Amino acid sequence: MKKSFLLVFLLFGLFETSAQEQYTTDIDRLKNELSGVKADSSKSLLMADLSEAYRWSSADSGLAYGHKALALSRRIGFPSGEVRALLGLSVNNREIGLLSKSVQLALEAHRIAEHLDKPLLLGTANVRIANAYHVLKDYKKASDFYNEAIEKVAGKDKWYEAAFNLLGALNYSLNDQQDSARLYFENALKYGLESIRHKPLLYMVQGTIEEKEGNYELAIESYHRGIKDSQILESNADLCDIFLHMADTFQN
Repeated sequence: MKKSFLLVFLLFGLFETSAQEQYTTDIDRLKNELSGVKADSSKSLLMADLSEAYRWSSADSGLAYGHKALALSRRIGFPSGEVRALLGLSVNNREIGLLSKSVQLALEAHRIAEHLDKPLLLGTANVRIANAYHVLKDYKKASDFYNEAIEKVAGKDKWYEAAFNLLGALNYSLNDQQDSARLYFENALKYGLESIRHKPLLYMVQGTIEEKEGNYELAIESYHRGIKDSQILESNADLCDIFLHMADTFQN
């Protein structure tokens, strides 16, 4: 089992390198778009996207672009851009371990988003708050915000509904509330997960639930299926998450 555990981390290291290459490509694309855009609102959104993209490779750069996007959005009176910038700042602060700051920024984004007719943006703000509380292991608060996120996007977008239910299932499973985890997982399946984009998260959550219930072979089988779909999608972020969850399983 120890050899398998080491193998997971060796593979994780290999994919971490390719992940950085992928996000470098995204960053280059966004920078090229930014250099050619004239409208301030578009500049703000692209800088917010850059803030998000940098979270995987350089949180300092992500924070710099987030602050630029926030300042520009406020100067031109563009609340949607302000929310997007705050969410980028929130996730980058989370990546460097400033979890209280991450929650504070996400709550500010949530406050502004409540006054906009943009349920998906508000739902995303809820999830960012929930994710930070999840990392803090305050699973109760995380569940409250995941539930609110699901409520905000209900009937608006099946992709978001499915993803938010899966995140809720993962949160409940890690808090050893397996009945609730199973319920949220089944709810996610109702929204039509035929799109492969959902599959890595789906199998990672399924693997976590099986692992928490002591079904280690089923957990590994689910993780392997998630790895396969992550490779098809060339989604190295999903791969990294799955390898980390696999490492927890091998420890057991």
